[in-house]
Amino acid sequence: MKQHITVKQLNELSEKGKERLREWWKPELGDKFVQKHYHEQKKKVIEQVFVECDGWHCSYCEGDTPYSGKLDLPLLSIGQMIEFLDNQNEIEDSETLNLFTDYDSGHVKCWVIQKLNFKGDQIYCFASHKANLCDVLWEAVRQVLK
Repeated sequence: MKQHITVKQLNELSEKGKERLREWWKPELGDKFVQKHYHEQKKKVIEQVFVECDGWHCSYCEGDTPYSGKLDLPLLSIGQMIEFLDNQNEIEDSETLNLFTDYDSGHVKCWVIQKLNFKGDQIYCFASHKANLCDVLWEAVRQVLK
């Protein structure tokens, strides 16, 4: 099962959406994230994927770099996306985030992500026919970040 969004999905965000995501994200141990920097030998900007390890990065690509944070963006996990969606538009403490699935012959036919206020009024609702929960949550997060 896919657990994190991809760099390609992250790059679907507008600059405004990326900035909103940076403001929301508070890096924690074990977070995967992308860092852009200029690679002197290759003479181009490259993206590296890292995991936060005790204040330093464990690189999946080309070397370790101290944390800068300015242009870093998280490769959100399923749990982080649920947390992000649940924290949006908080007006009342008793808001509820719901995830529903509709099955057909043992396969997911449709996912619905819905946020309700304390009165039961709908704040937002996203529906998707994608089978992968990570991709469905990303669609909702991307819409909220627009």
